[in-house]
Amino acid sequence: MSNGLSWTAIAAIGIPLIGWMLGTSAMLAVGAYQLRRLVNNHLPHIEEQLDLLLRGEGLVCKQHEKTLEDHEERIRELQAGQADP
Repeated sequence: MSNGLSWTAIAAIGIPLIGWMLGTSAMLAVGAYQLRRLVNNHLPHIEEQLDLLLRGEGLVCKQHEKTLEDHEERIRELQAGQADP
């Protein structure tokens, strides 16, 4: 095996390995950024809901502006067969 062939073999293995490491690092960086954005966007909402729950005001469903008790009443109606699903 000549000296030129060994450098070719090293390059054939090393270049894809370096590319794989750079790609993996980039994917991890993007994932960390997206996770940070998700937490920052939803953390105030979660804190607000926990605060309401701890104050005894009930957990409020922001999407439908209903309290947890309203949802429980609907579930009881469905279980009793008094309401359409």
